[in-house]
Amino acid sequence: MTVSERGKTAKKEIGSLLILSMTVLIGIMISGEGGEYVQDGMRLAVECVIPTALPFMIIADLYVCYGHPDNIRLLKKVFTILFGISAHGLAPFICGNIGGFPIGAKMTADSYTMGLLTRDEAERLLALCNNPSCAFIVGGVGLGIYQDIRIGFLLFASVHIATVICGLVTRRKPTKNHFSNVTIKQNYSFVSSVKNAGLSSIGIISFVSIFSGINGIIKKRIKYAPLLYLISSLSEVTNAVKIFATSSSIPHSFALSLTAFSLGFGGICVALQSSVFTSSAGLGMRKYFLIKLSEGILSASVFSILFTAIK
Repeated sequence: MTVSERGKTAKKEIGSLLILSMTVLIGIMISGEGGEYVQDGMRLAVECVIPTALPFMIIADLYVCYGHPDNIRLLKKVFTILFGISAHGLAPFICGNIGGFPIGAKMTADSYTMGLLTRDEAERLLALCNNPSCAFIVGGVGLGIYQDIRIGFLLFASVHIATVICGLVTRRKPTKNHFSNVTIKQNYSFVSSVKNAGLSSIGIISFVSIFSGINGIIKKRIKYAPLLYLISSLSEVTNAVKIFATSSSIPHSFALSLTAFSLGFGGICVALQSSVFTSSAGLGMRKYFLIKLSEGILSASVFSILFTAIK
């Protein structure tokens, strides 16, 4: 059997395992045990995620269609030098890191579809711009969950230092036309923008609800703490942060480092939310997962250093 045939066989086996696992989990949710968790996830998405994401998705179309103001020319040049990505990637990078996921993913996919980014640039940028928002990290996690806004700022700094490091490590040599100051203008339709944002919101709500149900069942059934922490940190960031913050079996500093990892990695749920946009654009997710996993590990490491330094 050749390497290619082994790879295809492995993919089929993994796919079969995933189908079986999802069938069992969805069956449990339908039976009623996970119903309350699904409802909690849907409530979270409707009350917290969508009110923030929907306006940003509409505004994002304006940024992509009409380009950047000329007065940030220096910032565009610095961005291109640092990451080896076209200056057209600056808007997704800024909006994604301020507005939170999946805004950056949408803008990256749109920019790639319009020919403003190469495939390699878009797939690398996807991981660099798909981070939790400042409000979520500082306000929701730092002040809301850990009751300390300083923790929020440290977590925010750790995630974005890790992002910059990963951007520098994965940098490619920029092409000649990356410093072009031509403003790309496309036809913009407010109606289409609202419609597309609404359809994308349905996908986001679906993924948040499903993963909320899955995580609720896992939390209820798995009693071995290390396995619970591993699954939670890889699956969905909000649930993982709550588990780490309320756990009495791990030291506070370690719980914070695990939180930094989850915020940097983002979780499979966020990756699937992003795939709502990337799949239609034809972008792959392999680089995304590799870079985001690196971001998670670096975020935890940077946080540990910063937290130790200020203690």
